[in-house]
Amino acid sequence: MNNKSKIWSFLLVAIVAFLLFGTNVYAEDDDLPKKIRFFTTINSWQDNNDLTYNCGTAPAPGGTITPTVYYATYDGMELGTYQKIDDCSFTLASLGWNNGDTYKIIEEYDFTNYVGLQLEFENVTITPGKVTSNSFNENDPIFESYEPSNSETAAVYNVNHVNETTGEITGEGLYVYHVSLRGDDPNEKESDKSFGTIYIPTYCVRLSFSARGNIASTYGTFVFDILGDQNNRITTGVTGGDNLPVTICEIDNEPLSMNDIAGIMNPNDGDLSYTGVNHADDYQMSVNSDQEDIIADGNTIIRPLQVVAYLQSDSSQTGLGYRIIPFLVLMGLMLSGYFVIRRNRIKE
Repeated sequence: MNNKSKIWSFLLVAIVAFLLFGTNVYAEDDDLPKKIRFFTTINSWQDNNDLTYNCGTAPAPGGTITPTVYYATYDGMELGTYQKIDDCSFTLASLGWNNGDTYKIIEEYDFTNYVGLQLEFENVTITPGKVTSNSFNENDPIFESYEPSNSETAAVYNVNHVNETTGEITGEGLYVYHVSLRGDDPNEKESDKSFGTIYIPTYCVRLSFSARGNIASTYGTFVFDILGDQNNRITTGVTGGDNLPVTICEIDNEPLSMNDIAGIMNPNDGDLSYTGVNHADDYQMSVNSDQEDIIADGNTIIRPLQVVAYLQSDSSQTGLGYRIIPFLVLMGLMLSGYFVIRRNRIKE
């Protein structure tokens, strides 16, 4: 057989094979992705926030895909062992993470057992899960580098089941050959996507102490047992109208939690007192805070609290007498001088 005959024979065999097996026959390849994964990085975790995660969903004609959610430690290069989370809605603080470590949340949509209805490409819309907070919105600094999608499109490629021996199409229907995210570039077929990083902030309370009143001296000492614990006592003396603020970001070497902040901002009776004041019959303590006034300094979130002692006294202790007496003496001297001069002029 000459070369020309060999070429025609090869083409004939190729055409017959194409007609027998068709365009929908593919060998199973376990390396092809059949899962879509979304990753969210939680940088330098601190157990002091109200971050929550609600997983997404992927309703489709061939059956809704319910995601599985995992977390894993992340050292900047590699992920640790995946830990499955059974709940589809949870607080991050419930996961028992170590403070200071960085983690990734992985939401996985498995199309392995999905039964497609359309040969070749079928689009499935995914609504990914996301991290949210009751204290901060998407414009706050902690979410500045976190960009979750409202929806993603999975391109699911379905093919027919075939008999491995004969190569003939069986009656088992379609199965998923591979799945990828449909992006702007049709040549890119990624199955994993990162939503960025959430930078966990440091929470602090800035305490400003001052004293006001109608007494000669308002100098005294504030004593504040933080969260009612004498071991967490703050003592600051007032030697003028206002003192430099005191900022606290942790208690017992543990970062402040949102509950800690709420307790500090709303102290109980007896947690806060003002002592060592002279000539004060009574005082009223005022604790003023603006719940909406959150100061963001990078990833440090500071909530200000103004503590003011309003001092009261009767007139004998206000110090007014000590300031009026010299004035009265001076007026007396001036009047006496006036009458002496007037009398002398009359005599003349």
